[in-house]
Amino acid sequence: MIRHFAEKQDEDERAEGLSFYENTQHVPPMFEEILIETLEHIESITAPLRERLKRQTETRRIFPEYPEDALIPAWEMYVRMTGNIAFSDPDIPVSLVQNYRETYGADALDKIRQYQLGGCHRMLTGFWGRGSQRGIPIRKTWGKPIYDRGVDQDIDWQSAYVRVGDVERHVWENRTTKLSDTMPTTITDGTVLYPHELMLIMPVRNVIEGRNNGILDTTLYSAIGRIDRHTLIRSTSGKGSGDTLFERYGMTEEDRALRLTPHSLRHLQNTELFRLGVADTIITKKFNRRSVQQSYVYDHRSLAEDLTDIDLAPEAEERLGDKPLQVFRLISANKASGHVVEEFRRVQREYGEAAAFDYLNAEADGLHVTPYGLCINSFTSDPCPKHLECFNGCLHLARTDVISEQENLQRMRDKFAKVIITLEALPENQRNVGWANQLTHARVRYENIVKALGTDAGMQVFPDGIDLSVSAERNAGTTIIDTMKRLRDLDD
Repeated sequence: MIRHFAEKQDEDERAEGLSFYENTQHVPPMFEEILIETLEHIESITAPLRERLKRQTETRRIFPEYPEDALIPAWEMYVRMTGNIAFSDPDIPVSLVQNYRETYGADALDKIRQYQLGGCHRMLTGFWGRGSQRGIPIRKTWGKPIYDRGVDQDIDWQSAYVRVGDVERHVWENRTTKLSDTMPTTITDGTVLYPHELMLIMPVRNVIEGRNNGILDTTLYSAIGRIDRHTLIRSTSGKGSGDTLFERYGMTEEDRALRLTPHSLRHLQNTELFRLGVADTIITKKFNRRSVQQSYVYDHRSLAEDLTDIDLAPEAEERLGDKPLQVFRLISANKASGHVVEEFRRVQREYGEAAAFDYLNAEADGLHVTPYGLCINSFTSDPCPKHLECFNGCLHLARTDVISEQENLQRMRDKFAKVIITLEALPENQRNVGWANQLTHARVRYENIVKALGTDAGMQVFPDGIDLSVSAERNAGTTIIDTMKRLRDLDD
C-alpha cells in the first residue's frame, strides 16, 4: 500500500484552507515490482538530502554538519550553496558523468570532485566576487581574511577557505530563497508532519541546468524542500523556462517532444477505468473520494462513447433511424428530459413500443449537442431561430456530464457578470432606457446560466421554460399523441 494524503473530501472546506486526510492506496499486483523499484530508488538518491533537511529542522542551522566557527574550502561551500557539481576547468569527462547516471551514488559524485581538485577554479573567482557575496571574507588556511580582494585578484582557490558562520549570516540576510523548507504541516487528525518525513523532496533554487547535464551534488547541496507543484508542472508541461524532463532524459525525438500536466494523468486514469467498465463505486474508492459524483467530474469520455455502451433491444435498432436511435439511447440511460421524452413515455405506456418508436422517428430526428447541453427538438421543417441561445430559458435544453459543456457555461456566466458590473458602475447621468434594457438582458441571461450550471446531467434545465425554436403562434399546434387520442375517441 501507499500512504498518502487525499484531497477532494467532503470536509475540505475549512477556515484555515485546504485540508489533507491521511489515507492508503492498495497497489495492483501487476504494478508492485515497478513501484517498489521506483520508490526505493527515490529513497536512496534523496537520502543525503533527507538527512540534511532533518538536521536543519532540528538545529535551525543551514550547514548543520559544521560548527559556526569551522573553516571549509571555498570550493566546497560553492557547491553547498549552488548544488553545481562543477567548480573548475576543464569540463568533467563524459565517462564520469555516465558513471554517475548509472548509479546516482555518492561514490560517483566523489570521483567527479576529486577529478576537479587539481584544476583551475576561475568560476570561484566570479562567484565569490559577485554582489553581496563579496562581503563574505575569503580566508587563508589558518583563518586570516584575505584583505582588499577584487574580482580580478589572483587567489589560490585550492587553499582558500570560508567560515561557516559568515556564510550562514549571508544566506539569512541576503539569500532567504536558499533556505530549506523546515516548517511542519498539521494534518486533519492533528498529526504534525515535517518535510523530511515525505518521500518526495527535492533540491530548490539550484543553478545546474546548463552545465554537465544538470548534475546536482545531493551529498552537499543545502537548500531542500517539498516538491513544488508549479516547478513540477513547468518541468513536464514546458510552461516556463528551462528544459522539460522529457527533453532532458528522453531517448527518442518522440519522447523528448512529450508534454503533459501531472494532474492530467489522474484524469486519464479515471476516464480509462470508466471506459473499461469499472464500477463508479470502485473508481471512487480507488481515488479516495467521498462522493461518486466527484468521479464523474473527471470522466472525459465523449457523449458518443457513453451512448455506444448502452445495450438496446434488437427491435429498437431495426425500427429507429440514426438520430432517433441516439435519442432512445439517451432516454434509456436517463440522460435526457423534456417534452419529447415525456411524450415518448406516454405513447409507450398507452400504445406500446412500436408506436413509441414511430413517435421518435417522426419527432426526435433533431438530436443536437450544443456547447451548453443537449437539444432533442426536431428542426426538420425549419431551423431553430434561436440556435445556440438555448441557455436563455429554452425548454428543450438538457444538461449532460460533458466537461467542456460546464466550462462553456462558466465562461458565459463570467462574461455576463462582467457586463452587469460594468453597467451598474455607470454614473447616474449616463443611464437611460437603453442602459436599463441592457442591464435587464444581462441579468436574465446570467440567472438562466446559473440555473443551467446547477442542473444535474440528464435533467431539463428549464422544464417550465419557453420553446425558443418556434413562434408563439406555432406553440399551439398538435402532436402525434393528440392525433392518436382523436383516433382512439373515434374507435370508441
